[in-house]
Amino acid sequence: MANDDRAGSHESGALNAAIKDAERLRPPGRVGVLFDRLLTAASTRELQPVLGAVDPTWGGVWVGGDNAALKIAGYRDAGFDELVLVADPEIYCKRCATPEVPFDLPGTLDGGLDAVLDDQLARGASVAATPSLYVAAGDSASLKAQVRRVSELERDDTVFVVAAAVAWLNKTFIDQFSALLQAAKTPIGLRLGGQFDPLAKVKEAPENLRRLEREVPHLMRLGTDLSAIDGLCHNSFAGAIGLTSTRRHLIPPGEIPKSAPSDGPPPPSVLVSELLSFIRTTSLAEKFANSSSPSCSCSICHGQKLTRLLHPTEDKLEARSHNIAVWSALMHTLQRELPRRADRGEWWKKRCQVAVDHHTLFNDQLRNPKAFKSQAVLTRWAKLPA
Repeated sequence: MANDDRAGSHESGALNAAIKDAERLRPPGRVGVLFDRLLTAASTRELQPVLGAVDPTWGGVWVGGDNAALKIAGYRDAGFDELVLVADPEIYCKRCATPEVPFDLPGTLDGGLDAVLDDQLARGASVAATPSLYVAAGDSASLKAQVRRVSELERDDTVFVVAAAVAWLNKTFIDQFSALLQAAKTPIGLRLGGQFDPLAKVKEAPENLRRLEREVPHLMRLGTDLSAIDGLCHNSFAGAIGLTSTRRHLIPPGEIPKSAPSDGPPPPSVLVSELLSFIRTTSLAEKFANSSSPSCSCSICHGQKLTRLLHPTEDKLEARSHNIAVWSALMHTLQRELPRRADRGEWWKKRCQVAVDHHTLFNDQLRNPKAFKSQAVLTRWAKLPA
């Protein structure tokens, strides 16, 4: 009986802690619907085939592109009434902010920023997202102009999108960056810009991103890879993983993507659960040419090998559905087993270390110590305090 009492006390304590986490992290008003959700970030062109794979209980879609708001109206008409959908015009992919023009405000709508946000909601968006332009490293004047305008909005239905160079997270800018974001006094969706994985470009970026989440009351990570999971294990109120590499990595306006060369359409990239990494299937097939390649037990693969998904067009949809299934399994663990953030942080640290160690296991299997190298940010997550 005493053991039952202790177990009941532990469960009650964990539940109370989870409730306090929710009270602390959930944004007020309409944006609260995003709390503890992992959204799929995708363009309107990429999205339609996988809409049905998105879990409506904890998921949703961050819809990107010039016609995102219009497409959301179409998804509502098609029967996706309960799915959380957010429209992001992603103008920050094309243009940088200036102090005079911090947002993209089309001349077709009278009323400025408020009118753009109202239009998104009228077309069926669950919450509105600011049409922000890109903020280059150290451009405090443009970021201040965005913050000033957003802080004047009297709304609780809007996410302030901050698309900014990852260099804002270095030791030179982090103090100023944190202070400016706190001054916005509205939920923030942060999308970091840089070539390849932005968090690998600034050594202190992973810990400074967590610092931002502690200091800025309501912040979510946008357009990431598994960084969104890291945030949901700490102090992000929500997150969004990119369905494609374009949506996982923001290339600053005017820069040419420094991606790996490929003749024709690139092969699918799959999320390898053991490694917590996105890897091109052709690379997997090459490395495992003389050895048994990894299989996957997700709800799409059912034990099949990932190297079956090699064709750049015919296998693209199945590869993306696999990726959604793998990060869905991670979210099910968080939602069902680890509602308390402190428990999530401990689990995520161990899970990252297991993934780092699995790189070595694969290398031992292949008798090639250089076949797989864990990503710098993954190694950093494994070493940082929970």
